[in-house]
Amino acid sequence: MKLIGRRLHDRRIRLVLNFVALLSSIVMLAALLPSVRVPSLVQILYYLLVPGYALIRIVDHPFGVLDGLAIVVMVSFGLLVGLTAFFQTFFPGSGVNQSLFIPLIAIAASSLSFRASLVKKS
Repeated sequence: MKLIGRRLHDRRIRLVLNFVALLSSIVMLAALLPSVRVPSLVQILYYLLVPGYALIRIVDHPFGVLDGLAIVVMVSFGLLVGLTAFFQTFFPGSGVNQSLFIPLIAIAASSLSFRASLVKKS
């Protein structure tokens, strides 16, 4: 388990994971178009993993594998529930597309962490 945790903190692995998070957020944003279809399982996995991963990568704290996964799921779920509650409270029955905001937040966070992983630390 320590070997897996050490590999996840490798710079190249983080670069690939940040790129995958950024790309999947762009795909989910494109999925809002009527002509693009994304399977429900992919959407569920996206909303439970990617936004939390993108936000956690900004702080760049070295979590263990299980701790990191638990925190990613909790942050993603909290973001999803929080934004849904916000829109239902302040914009009930309006035409505001709630599905737009989580991919936008994840794209912003992923691009920040992707850029930071491209820059070599001295």
